[in-house]
Amino acid sequence: MIWEVFPRLAVAVIAGMTAVSSFAQEAVIEDGAVTFVSGGIGSDSVERMAVLAGRFNLKLVFAATAGNYLAEVAVRVDDARGNKVLDTLSEGPWLLVKTAPGRYRIRATFNDAAVERWTTVPAGGRRDLVLRWSVTVD
Repeated sequence: MIWEVFPRLAVAVIAGMTAVSSFAQEAVIEDGAVTFVSGGIGSDSVERMAVLAGRFNLKLVFAATAGNYLAEVAVRVDDARGNKVLDTLSEGPWLLVKTAPGRYRIRATFNDAAVERWTTVPAGGRRDLVLRWSVTVD
């Protein structure tokens, strides 16, 4: 009897570990005056990020010019005075940020290639920004 239950138990444990690891990817982090979360790999993560997006006022999406989404993007956000607001590694193609309204410089680096943009985060609503790289992705 134990041998009949054991395979089902092992499958349940492995499935549970997979669920925990996919949700760990989207841990909301508070760092001083900024709150952020990254993710968007896999359909479950995309759904969770879409639900979370309403709580944030800046959404960054990382992609190749060919359309492939990119992960493991180093991101630095500075305010208009050059003060660092955020310095993180986005684990997925979406990075959601909640910060004070204002003007920000975003510098994102993927495979040693940097993309830099200035943007204004509104007092109401959300600013969506897609950053693209001319890279070949396998």
